[in-house]
Amino acid sequence: MQEAIKKLEKATVDLIRHPETSAYAGVLVMGKTTVVDNVPTACTDGVNERYGEAFLNSLMLPEVRGLKLHEGLHKVFKHTVRGLPYWKKNPKLANIAADYVVNDVIMNIKDKEFIKLPKGGLYDPKFHNWSFPEIYRALEQEEEQGGGGGGGGTGRGEPLDDHDMSNAEQMSAEEMKEYVEQVNEAIHQGGLLASRFGQKLPRSITETLQPEIDWTTALREFVSSIAQGNDDHTYRKFDKRLIIDDIINPGVISEKVGDIVVAIDTSGSIGGSLLNEFATELQALCEQVSPDALRVMWWDTKVRSEQVFTPEMFNDITKLLKPAGGGGTEVSCVSRYMVERNYKADCMIVFTDGHVEDDVKWDVMCPTLWLVTSNRGFTPPRGGKMVQVKEV
Repeated sequence: MQEAIKKLEKATVDLIRHPETSAYAGVLVMGKTTVVDNVPTACTDGVNERYGEAFLNSLMLPEVRGLKLHEGLHKVFKHTVRGLPYWKKNPKLANIAADYVVNDVIMNIKDKEFIKLPKGGLYDPKFHNWSFPEIYRALEQEEEQGGGGGGGGTGRGEPLDDHDMSNAEQMSAEEMKEYVEQVNEAIHQGGLLASRFGQKLPRSITETLQPEIDWTTALREFVSSIAQGNDDHTYRKFDKRLIIDDIINPGVISEKVGDIVVAIDTSGSIGGSLLNEFATELQALCEQVSPDALRVMWWDTKVRSEQVFTPEMFNDITKLLKPAGGGGTEVSCVSRYMVERNYKADCMIVFTDGHVEDDVKWDVMCPTLWLVTSNRGFTPPRGGKMVQVKEV
C-alpha cells in the first residue's frame, strides 16, 4: 500500500511542477485522495478521489501522472455536476464521453515522455476539442445505429475510471453553485501558477469558467428589451404618477414588438427534445409579448422552408411548426434570404449548433440573439449576442 501511495504522491508533485500541467495544481490537490484495495482502477465523486492499489502498482510513473491528471480534469470540467442528467440517462455513454474529453487534453500535452495514458484508455482524435454533450450525442447516435456507442466494441479502449454520482445527486442548487465556485477558484489558482512558467490555461479549460446562463431567461430578456425599446406613448393611458399634481402626460404602452424572425438550424445536430423545448419557449414568448408576426425559417445550406405565424395562431405554434431540411450547415444563407426579400424585423433569433462556415456573411441589421447548442468557440457576426444552450 505504501508503495502505491508514494507513487501517487510523487506523480501529483511532478504534475504541479511541470510547466504544461501546473495549471491544474488547484484541482489536483482538491478534496481527499485515498488508495484502497476495492477499486479496480480509480474513481472520483467530483471532489474526492479513490485509487485501486493493484492498478497503481501495475503502472509506470508517467502513466500514474496520466491517471492522476485524468481524475483532476473530471473536476475541471465539472462532469459529475454538469453531466448529471446524462449519467442518469445512460451512465455507460456518459462515462465514455467524459473520458474522451479529459484524455484529449492529456494526449495533446507536448511532453510525451512525462505523461502517458494508461494502456487501453479511451482516445479518439476525431473528438479533439469536442464538448461532453457533443461527444455524448455522437456516441448515442452511433449506439442507435448499432455501432456499440463508442466503447470497447469499436476498438477505441475502455473508460479508465468510475464516477460516484451520489454526491452530485444529493446537492441542492445552492450547494451546486458553491461547488462550481470552489472548482473555478481552484482552476484560477492553478492558472496563476502556470503563468509563472509562461503558460496559459487551455481554451477548453477557460471555457469551463464561464457562468452558465439559463437560455430561456436570456431569450425572454432579449425580446423584452426590444419591446421596451419600442415603447409608445399615448394619451389613452395616462401617467398615473403625475395625475395627483394635475399633470396629464401620456403613458407608455409596454412590450410592443413588430416582427420577430427565428432561424432554426436543421442540419441534424440539434436533438428533437431540445427543439421541442425551444418550440414551447417560443410559443410562451409570443403569448407574452404578442409580436405583429413570427416568421420561422428552417435552414441548412439554404432556407428550406418558411412559416409565418400571426397572433391568432400563437397558441398553436408547437403544433404547427414543421421542420424542413437536414443537410449541411451554412448560416450565411439566412442573411441572403432576408436581404433578397427585403425582410424587416425588430429582432432575430438564430437557433444553431454553432458549427458553421468560417467566413459567415451576415447583412442582417436588426438585433440578433444566437442560441448555440454546442460550439462554445462560436463568435456571432455583427456584434450579435450569443447564449450557450444547455441540453438536459
